[in-house]
Amino acid sequence: MSSDWALFLADHGWLVRADHVEVGPVHGWCRGPVAGLPAFSALLARSRVTELRVAGRPMELLAWDLPEGPRFTFGPAPWTTDRPRHPLLRSLAEAWGGSIYLSTPQQEQRTWWNPNLDQLLTPECLDHDIAGMLDAYAWIWTNEGLSLPIDVSEWDTVAVEANGNTTLAHHRTGQLLLFAPDTDDDGLTVLPGCPENSLYTIDDAPDLISWIEGAAA
Repeated sequence: MSSDWALFLADHGWLVRADHVEVGPVHGWCRGPVAGLPAFSALLARSRVTELRVAGRPMELLAWDLPEGPRFTFGPAPWTTDRPRHPLLRSLAEAWGGSIYLSTPQQEQRTWWNPNLDQLLTPECLDHDIAGMLDAYAWIWTNEGLSLPIDVSEWDTVAVEANGNTTLAHHRTGQLLLFAPDTDDDGLTVLPGCPENSLYTIDDAPDLISWIEGAAA
């Protein structure tokens, strides 16, 4: 068992049964940068990668050493598909498969990437039923005499929080929206044509690049 995996499992063993995990090689980052994401690429370049198989599925643990202690991301191995539809997300998926858990020291300033995310840029995000989710909350708009101002077919899910809040990316422009019926966060602006507690833009992360690069920084 690698030391990184042992440390991660000691604090986050509830995520996965240890007897379902095969621990493979540990090595430095070797996939090179992701075009258009210099800060995130630099972060990846400083990571240690532990290759894993969890119940037969290829997974990875990325680790960094910081003065306050190690930090990890745990999630699927890189994957190739014609989804998601935005080219930046396809390039990223081929280098880093996303995360089902991020360890972030609580004293740090909050970012939009945090331990509340159950899925972040994973294949499972693409199976998220955006249309069904928004249809279930259609009353938020109809109660205000409004209608949903976006075409759901033009958006992909890129992150899902434990409370159901969902981050969406436009498959052509990379614009970012947060569907947040349960939020009291600052730094959000209600999307025009929407009521409170529905769709928001993120003030400091209006698109995919600023969202990813801001989290890396």
